[in-house]
Amino acid sequence: MSSKLTRTNRIKELILTNAIVSQEQLVKMLMDEGIEVTQATLSRDFADLGVVRVSGEQGGHYTLSQNETVSSVNKLIGYEILAVVHNLQNTSTLNQ
Repeated sequence: MSSKLTRTNRIKELILTNAIVSQEQLVKMLMDEGIEVTQATLSRDFADLGVVRVSGEQGGHYTLSQNETVSSVNKLIGYEILAVVHNLQNTSTLNQ
């Protein structure tokens, strides 16, 4: 798995399971797990993933935008799929 894909998957998990209130907090959490990331890279990852800051009862925190979730999934799928091969098996032999 690419380092970007590993990092972005972990960012999503952390955002969905924690109340992340600052990018600095997330950078520290990632660094604690051995994932090196700069604030600039994190900002680009946020844009790619559709991360938005929302207000809540406890204050502001980051979450995934519902509108951007499909778009971000499509981008990430592009990292995973290397090729598509069509199976030209004759369906008439399956019915015998």
